[in-house]
Amino acid sequence: MKRWYFDLKRVVQEDDHGCGIASVAIACGVTYERARAEFFPRKRVFVDDESLHVVSDQMINVVRRLGFSCSMRDTFRGIMRPVLVPFAWHPGSTYSQVHCVVWDPWAKKFIDPGYDHDYNHESKFYIDLWKRSQYRVLAITGRAYGRYA
Repeated sequence: MKRWYFDLKRVVQEDDHGCGIASVAIACGVTYERARAEFFPRKRVFVDDESLHVVSDQMINVVRRLGFSCSMRDTFRGIMRPVLVPFAWHPGSTYSQVHCVVWDPWAKKFIDPGYDHDYNHESKFYIDLWKRSQYRVLAITGRAYGRYA
């Protein structure tokens, strides 16, 4: 299969709960500011919302507005495209926070946008958290025909 259109580069989240925004920026090759502007087109203010952490209709619409096609999947194994992977830090706990990272299939590693996280976690660490959380992932399946990010 052909290589992706660009190398995936880490984008650090600038808001406390902006991991979904940063993950979309990583997967679509745009800046954090551009992705945040697509999430909040009428507001210049960041609004914390559960839909920014887990794969939601809002996240799917932003990916499509940035010019990419995407699909919900139950696994990211075998997908040779960037995948947004949401998980809960403490699945089942009332105080568990949801986080989103990007799977880079070519480097075979996760890219974590969190500015205060340890980036030396093994892939197994994220995979275990994702499996226990039971969230679906969002695979960026390609660039929409005739559109550019």
